[in-house]
Amino acid sequence: MSEPPLQEPNENVPVDVPKLQIGQEFDSIEDAYHFYNDIYAKRVGFGVRMGSNKRSKVIGELNWKQFVCSKEGITYKTYENSRRQQSSTMEERNCGIKRMNCKARLNIVLNKASKKWCISDFEETHTHELTTPRRIHMLTSHRKLTKAKKCLMGKSNVNVRSSQQFKIMETMAGGIQNVGCMPRDLRNFERDLREEVRGHDATMLLEYFESEKEKKPSFYFEVDRDEENRMTHCFWADPT
Repeated sequence: MSEPPLQEPNENVPVDVPKLQIGQEFDSIEDAYHFYNDIYAKRVGFGVRMGSNKRSKVIGELNWKQFVCSKEGITYKTYENSRRQQSSTMEERNCGIKRMNCKARLNIVLNKASKKWCISDFEETHTHELTTPRRIHMLTSHRKLTKAKKCLMGKSNVNVRSSQQFKIMETMAGGIQNVGCMPRDLRNFERDLREEVRGHDATMLLEYFESEKEKKPSFYFEVDRDEENRMTHCFWADPT
């Protein structure tokens, strides 16, 4: 099967995009990924995925790492059709899941002397249209739920729906393109929170009762348990 022709350089790419240079150094793989994804790819208009890696045959140390365009490889028709049938919202149907056998990449190698990671090879040309700045936030590698957003959700998820929380974040950020995540990311985070708490509800309630008892000696509570030491009933009374 013949490969799609490489796209000509996009004239709409911002002129202030940092250049990739052979030999450019980074302190860690994480720093290299941050530069390629958050600084370079986000400005150019594509997402990034982790690619292959290589290890030393002697000591097994990681010494080569590759980052690739999110549209690297080929999307098989059966998988693509299955994803589209399962998608229930326009957000999911238009998220750009199709791969285009793109060759854009960044390879880094560990410099044994300096212990820094250096760019050893890269390809800048893409086989697909680049994403516009207004839609770049929809690509997976550019969607991040920060600690601040998680903290906001943790304090308000009892009374505020995720859709309303997202509207608040959108207003505070000055537009949906500046939020840094999608409504689906908020829903996924809420799901993870529920899974984390599930099975620990009784323990958390008992810890709360004991904490209240320490603060207010007149606070009273009583707990009934079954044969397997599981909480079945509880009663408590706040001092008036």
